Amino acid sequence: MVENDEVFAIAGSIGTPTNAAIQKYLNDRGIPNLFLTSGAERFNDPKNFPWIVPFYPTFVSRGVLFAKFVLRERPNGKIAVQYENDDFGRDYLRGFELGLGNRASEMIVRKASHELTEASIDAQILDFKSAGANVLIQFTQAKFSAQGVRACSALGWHPLHIVAIGSAGSTFIPAGAAISRGVVTAIWERQPTDPAQANEVPARNYRTFAVKYLPNVDLDNLSAVSGYDNAFMIESVLTHCGDELTRDNVLHHATSLKGAVPPMFSAGIGVHNSPSDYRAIHHLQLARFDGTTLAPIGGPEPIDDK
Repeated sequence: MVENDEVFAIAGSIGTPTNAAIQKYLNDRGIPNLFLTSGAERFNDPKNFPWIVPFYPTFVSRGVLFAKFVLRERPNGKIAVQYENDDFGRDYLRGFELGLGNRASEMIVRKASHELTEASIDAQILDFKSAGANVLIQFTQAKFSAQGVRACSALGWHPLHIVAIGSAGSTFIPAGAAISRGVVTAIWERQPTDPAQANEVPARNYRTFAVKYLPNVDLDNLSAVSGYDNAFMIESVLTHCGDELTRDNVLHHATSLKGAVPPMFSAGIGVHNSPSDYRAIHHLQLARFDGTTLAPIGGPEPIDDK
């Protein structure tokens, strides 16, 4: 695309390994990579990679938030952590241990990684229960979160259960609504099929858009929701560029965000960044599945990497 089609910019590229593979190439050539979809910390590096502009909250900051929640809810908890063996899982784990501070070694009684190619993680769940853990953290994909819910139920184990990725439609309902009750996650985007959000104007507008332009998309596919919000932000940047549609001007507006709120963002979560810090999302909403919907736990909470 760059060398044959002479593209102006790359927009909304999804995934940590895919963006890592093109990070240096695009930056060296001054091609903007706008609002890439990954929470890996490596992409927020304005000094060395000014043309690489992330958008979503870092995995580290999300791990910190979950740690603070555990310290509030189970200050004497015994924690088991499962994480996928890649930047996603390792960054989450690092943030979680950072958030626990000097209590990390005392509170974490088990941690185990797994590969995304594994068919099942049930054996790890059994090991966590045997270790005496009463808090289960899963820093992995929705498929394995759902497996974890079902494995805990089969074992009669009822820890405080936190998952990095969880939605009513793609995780908890498939796993079993009743047995998923009480599982905690963090969100920043609305979920279009969540009964509590289904009648809100943004969710209705999204479903109308999807029916017209994405008739084959699964409405529970949150990657599609992210793409929808991403497109809104890219349009906003291009609009602000006006007639000065240069790469330098695109970079300027993409790294000086203020006031624009993507349509499917949860209430109370805005967007702002700066040329010295590309992180654009600074709050997350903790939520607990209640058997039907993701019920907010308090209001949006500030996140950082400390």
